[in-house]
Amino acid sequence: MSAVSGGPGAGSEFVIRLPASGANTPLPAAAPSMATLAPRDRKVLIIDDNEDAAESLSAFLEESGLSCASALDGPSGLDAVARFAPDTILIDLGLPGLDGYEVARRIRGLPGGDKYLAIAITGYGRARDRERSAEAGFDAHLVKPVDLDQLLTILHTMDRMGTSEAPHTGSWKRDAAAAMT
Repeated sequence: MSAVSGGPGAGSEFVIRLPASGANTPLPAAAPSMATLAPRDRKVLIIDDNEDAAESLSAFLEESGLSCASALDGPSGLDAVARFAPDTILIDLGLPGLDGYEVARRIRGLPGGDKYLAIAITGYGRARDRERSAEAGFDAHLVKPVDLDQLLTILHTMDRMGTSEAPHTGSWKRDAAAAMT
């Protein structure tokens, strides 16, 4: 590895040289994917103002067998809840205008609002941020970049619980926490 610069304002060049791999070198075995745990027939709504992040997460979840929709702000996210009827809602906390905390509170205030699995997907990872998300009604708080295996574990736990128990209840949270350890 080497680095060369012509001085301040002249830019830099970084060179990394890696040994060539022989064509007959076997690839390492891939670790088993949590994608096999993805629940089927589940609908996930992603509310995130970062369109690229929402599209990437949606593509991953759809590849895992889930049906997805997305909204780019709080008000359109609330409309999508009624229109799309998701099982799970992934909400960015730092939404413009109507933040994710308020979106979660309004969803929980809807008739049957406790039936949704609400997961904060955010860059806010301090203890106070987690407390605020719990107070707003979130079932889980994941910090970006999201550990996709952890997300699928949470979704799988919900699938095992079935739809008879609202995810926002204490026993669901205990079972999800146990699944993540």
